[in-house]
Amino acid sequence: MPQWLKNQLTDINPAQPKGYFAKRGVQTWASATATIIRDNINIDADIRCLDVASHKLKDPRIQMIRSYEHIYLAYQNYSAIAARNVCGGAPYDMSRALYSTFYYSIYCASIAMNWTSDLLVKEPNHTQVANLWTQNFGKPKRSIAPFSYAFTSMIPKKQKELLSDYLSGNSFNSNDALALSRLTPEQAKGSYFSFLNGTAEQSAIKKLSKKDLDKILAKHNAKTFNNKEAAKERDASLGNGFVGFPHVAYRFRRKAHYRDALYLGYENKDEEKMNQFLEDLELISYTYIRMASYHLKSRFGEDDWCSFLEDLEENNNLSTPLSVFKI
Repeated sequence: MPQWLKNQLTDINPAQPKGYFAKRGVQTWASATATIIRDNINIDADIRCLDVASHKLKDPRIQMIRSYEHIYLAYQNYSAIAARNVCGGAPYDMSRALYSTFYYSIYCASIAMNWTSDLLVKEPNHTQVANLWTQNFGKPKRSIAPFSYAFTSMIPKKQKELLSDYLSGNSFNSNDALALSRLTPEQAKGSYFSFLNGTAEQSAIKKLSKKDLDKILAKHNAKTFNNKEAAKERDASLGNGFVGFPHVAYRFRRKAHYRDALYLGYENKDEEKMNQFLEDLELISYTYIRMASYHLKSRFGEDDWCSFLEDLEENNNLSTPLSVFKI
């Protein structure tokens, strides 16, 4: 009986995601991100040109130690992906676990970078980490592309304006990319911005539900937000917000754990695409940690960074080379 489980799930839940879109969505986002990275032949030079925070640290020692702790945790997660890609094996066996591992490499590296800008007394949740990172680093001269791309408003009109500026006439989007095995740099950018925009739209929905929007319309006796007063109240409620690379990574981590989990190991088998997916995750994680390493080394000083690396050379038990830190 073909796809019995999927059919049963669809029967009890008509909103059950389609396997093709669930699997290809995260694969295409990773492909778009990795393609933009590969297209930059001067990536290390661009990292070394980034602006580093220079304001006085509130507690330099604690911030440095916490930064180094989290960049090592990021490396631990990255190492799991790199080790799998070296050793090989059936890609589907590890795909779901390694996407979660990939996300935590991004999450930990983001915390490490956040410590260079703000004192985090308590460990923030995933959304707070992503918000703080995007506010501080989701911009040109603080991060390299594509990590530097971000939305800074939840207001629909402003989101559309930002998206239009990013696309600059590029009409290629994530739906166009789903059927492609490889993306050109231009296709990758259009697809990447499409995923970023989709995450921004979801963030706005979470901040202001359909029920909330209906109340605003009813209050102003309006049917749509073409009504200026209704739109004004909606925009005031949405306000500013930040959506950047860590938000998209977290969005797919949640999908891979829950809504789309079934399809990372079920139906439409294509080991070549899944292997490419894991290679893309490795490259993205490597580049993000390398960028974070530059911020830490520059912020806390060459001497302490060298002490940190010397410690790892002697005491690190992981097989993945420490070259990711050497920027």
